[in-house]
Amino acid sequence: MTRPPWEWLAGAVDDSFTACVAVQRAALEQQPVPAAVVGSSWGGAVAAALLAQGVWAGPTVMLCPALRLKDRWGRLSASHLSAEAVTAGLAALPPSVKRHCLLVHGTADTVVPLADSAALSAATGIELVRIEGGSHGLGSIIRDGRLRCLIDRAVGVVSGGGRRGTRRPENEGAEALAGE
Repeated sequence: MTRPPWEWLAGAVDDSFTACVAVQRAALEQQPVPAAVVGSSWGGAVAAALLAQGVWAGPTVMLCPALRLKDRWGRLSASHLSAEAVTAGLAALPPSVKRHCLLVHGTADTVVPLADSAALSAATGIELVRIEGGSHGLGSIIRDGRLRCLIDRAVGVVSGGGRRGTRRPENEGAEALAGE
């Protein structure tokens, strides 16, 4: 399909997001299954889409997810990947999946508004962790080890034990996460 020049940017954003979701979907179909999915900014939006579509039902940490920002830039012809559709999919996840998901956002983020993550948290019931003074890159939580602690918290690591992530089985709802 050929787009007129005034639709190139929106079309590129739409095409890029759709392709990123497809690439990550294919990666999750490979073995071994990762212990968790962590995505930052655009990657956080991709992680949210994978959860909402039922491709992934394991522990997920979404750092400053650009879910609403991508809709501001693009017009997303793939309506199942719109911020509204992804938000509805996340809201419909069972508590057994949501309790292993975290939204993490810096209070000093100038790229993706903190209000976007706050609205996503309110709409879905997924916990939002605010990082006081944290920028969009959240470099401070990488350097001081807090990111690792947040990932461990999402995975459910207790006393050195751990949980493995899981893909949602075909034609089944999201059940409790796979065992140890």
